[in-house]
Amino acid sequence: MQIKSFLKNKLKDNKMDKGESIQSYFMRITQVKNGLLSIGEVIADRELTLIALGGLPRSWNVFNTTILNNDRKPGFNELLTRCTQEETRMMERDKP
Repeated sequence: MQIKSFLKNKLKDNKMDKGESIQSYFMRITQVKNGLLSIGEVIADRELTLIALGGLPRSWNVFNTTILNNDRKPGFNELLTRCTQEETRMMERDKP
């Protein structure tokens, strides 16, 4: 059971690193989720969505608030799509 606790903590403590892409961040979450699945531990899609949102940096606060205040929360894969769009928008905005 130690591996299960380790992986659950790793999932919940997952934070997006400075300069990391959304794709890379979501891949790390997916890898831990798959590790848990391999030992029979299923993580609900809604929980993954909340974990992913919780690990985004402060610069994503407006995006986070918009998603969390919406009546319908996106699933994990839909959130990845929205985050990718937001990342692209942010990069375009920050271009010189």
